[in-house]
Amino acid sequence: MKKIKLFFILLIVIAAMPLTGSAAADVFDVPDNISVNDYSGVLSEQTKSYISGCNDALMSSTGSKVIFVTVPTTEGESIDEYASRLYNSWAVKNIGNGTSTFIVYATDDMQYWVIVSDNLKSALTSDIINEYLMEHTEPDFAAKNFDSAARKTYNAFNSWYTTTFRSDITVSTQTAAAKQSADIGKILGIAVKVLVSVLLIAIIVLIVFIFIKREIRLRKMARKRRSRRAQHFDYKDTKSDDINV
Repeated sequence: MKKIKLFFILLIVIAAMPLTGSAAADVFDVPDNISVNDYSGVLSEQTKSYISGCNDALMSSTGSKVIFVTVPTTEGESIDEYASRLYNSWAVKNIGNGTSTFIVYATDDMQYWVIVSDNLKSALTSDIINEYLMEHTEPDFAAKNFDSAARKTYNAFNSWYTTTFRSDITVSTQTAAAKQSADIGKILGIAVKVLVSVLLIAIIVLIVFIFIKREIRLRKMARKRRSRRAQHFDYKDTKSDDINV
């Protein structure tokens, strides 16, 4: 009887081994919906739908996602190394504009980790991340209310993205407006210079025209004077001849 029990136990262990290996491998396979994956089974369908829908909107407006993953355990691997391996396996850095945030909950281990894409590290600093985790993650996570922790944490990061990227858009718009104003100023400046140049040329042409006209008039007057003088001398000569006769 003991041998039969032992045999069945061995069968169960052997049968379970490939299932365990398959489950572990599945975590590192890129999922169909990368926004939220709950391998621990601790998130409600409402929360998963909420995060997925919000991420679609966030991707559309900012080219980014706040990605949530829950796993039961890292199986002895440090949470940061495990999260990094998962981050690289899923190629999160290639999503959208390379500005996504990756959040991993190891629920049995009671650990969590956040990875920010390289393009965002200068803006979403470790101080901001720690503040969000302490305020929005830690209280519910410590109470093992992982669903609430995930939703509150997601909202905090989503709000940061929305505010930050809207500011960038506003700054870009203002910069574009300033550039447009500067371009208009340059065009007006060029137009004024052209107008002044045209006026100067017109004035010079007018002065030259007046000078030429004056010269023509003076020459005509000079010719008339010479003509009258010549006629006067002809008249004197004619009169002298009459007297001599």
